Amino acid sequence: MKSFRAFAMRLLSSLVTGTILLFSLLSCSESDVHITGLFSSVVLDYSDWDSFPSSRFSVFVETSLDERAVSEIRAVHNQSGLEWHCKNPRIISTTKSSTWAGYTNFVAASGSTIPQGNYTLYYEDLAGEECQNIFSVSYPVELLETSAADFRNMRIDREENIALYDADGLLLYYGERKESWITNSDIKKEYGVAEKIRICYRLYNGHTVCMMPEENL
Repeated sequence: MKSFRAFAMRLLSSLVTGTILLFSLLSCSESDVHITGLFSSVVLDYSDWDSFPSSRFSVFVETSLDERAVSEIRAVHNQSGLEWHCKNPRIISTTKSSTWAGYTNFVAASGSTIPQGNYTLYYEDLAGEECQNIFSVSYPVELLETSAADFRNMRIDREENIALYDADGLLLYYGERKESWITNSDIKKEYGVAEKIRICYRLYNGHTVCMMPEENL
């Protein structure tokens, strides 16, 4: 009888401990999602060397949860109230094993420009949980009326990157020009299927990106 009572007490203790542990796990899983990182940039896209660029902005966010659980992100310009929505944002992984969710093609209405100033980014996951954070958008407005040819000759601090595409427009590479890439022929030796190249200049730590016209390799 004593051994049965001891067994029953151990079983009860295990059940209580298991219940407490389960409650603890549920409490953790139901904790509010919060934003741990946010990066935005304005992209000025030149279709040729003589025209002014089109403009768009991108926003990517990292949260305390798995970014694959994202449902929607929404950017609101605080001063004007203008909103941009993206359902099922793009998911990307970085070399530091972090995962970000966002969108690269928020554009202004026809005939207008991307508003500068503070924005609120709203993040919603598949469970309907929402969190938010503030970010700002700023860029040299004079570049909106600067051709690619004139921009190339401007004296402005910038970092050069290269984008390579195949015949279907699929991005194959984006990053710094390798030391071995003296000419375009050197690039073709490494990326044989690459057909197009674009020079991309990063300004203000990447918060403004100027994409030069597409050229054949």
